[in-house]
Amino acid sequence: MVSFHFAMLAIVSRSVSVAACVVNAVSSLVAVVGNALILVAIYKNPSLRTPSYILLAGLALTDFFTGLLLLPVSVVFTVLVEFMKKGSPSLCLIMVIFQHGIGSYLGFTAIFVITVMSVERWLLISRRSTAITTHRIFKAYVVICLLPTPFITSRLARSLDGCVHNKLDGAEGIVVFVCLLITSVFYFKVLQIIRRHQLQIQATQPNQGFGQAAIDIAKYNKSVIMLLYILALFSVCYLPSAIFLQVTLFYQDFQYTTEVIILTNILSTLYYLSSALNPLLYCWRTRDLRVRVRQLLMRIFQQNV
Repeated sequence: MVSFHFAMLAIVSRSVSVAACVVNAVSSLVAVVGNALILVAIYKNPSLRTPSYILLAGLALTDFFTGLLLLPVSVVFTVLVEFMKKGSPSLCLIMVIFQHGIGSYLGFTAIFVITVMSVERWLLISRRSTAITTHRIFKAYVVICLLPTPFITSRLARSLDGCVHNKLDGAEGIVVFVCLLITSVFYFKVLQIIRRHQLQIQATQPNQGFGQAAIDIAKYNKSVIMLLYILALFSVCYLPSAIFLQVTLFYQDFQYTTEVIILTNILSTLYYLSSALNPLLYCWRTRDLRVRVRQLLMRIFQQNV
């Protein structure tokens, strides 16, 4: 009975690994192509070089490098170790550098960008738009790119020394949850402002000037809803891995059993999936960007015909 249990676990583990490789390979292609199109569309069109789109481009850049670097390495590593049984210290070292170094850096950058996006929406809709300029947003993005450096340097050093878990990992998890809390608070404040404006319009302008005001409110509401979709997708894909990491911190003798390896493969695949889904979300929820990407694709297709 015990042998049957281990045999079934081995089959499930192998099946999950195969599925993870397939999903990650497809996600890599979609993430690279999709986010590259988003970046080129924003760069080529001056009308899209606004503070909001600069932050969106920053998020697309992290997803682009996720698809370009992390996903292919993850697939190759799984094939070599799980199926070809060619694990080696040098291969594990490369994987540690990519996962705990580049992967963690891109994850932190993404959550910081999403947090700043929520603040930018609040400043814009609360009539503090003078504080938002393209130059300031670009400088904020540079700061965002530098912020994860201490966390990543510490985590990478601990990983290379053979320390799998450390109390500092708990501090990193707290930073992520604080960012999500800040983002949620600002989005709630934005939705409150939109609702209050809608009620004022209905009460004071039933007949005159309602049309233009309604259009403005609808425009703000649509942009906020799109950002809420981004936050929701990020939470669904990233939070399970973050929660799993926090749970493992409570166990000093934590071991990677077959069951845990299966769960880790599933969570890591989900973690990377948002990099492929985000560009599809941008085009779905943002008409201007969708039109520019379609025009870009048409030009590329015409040149290759």
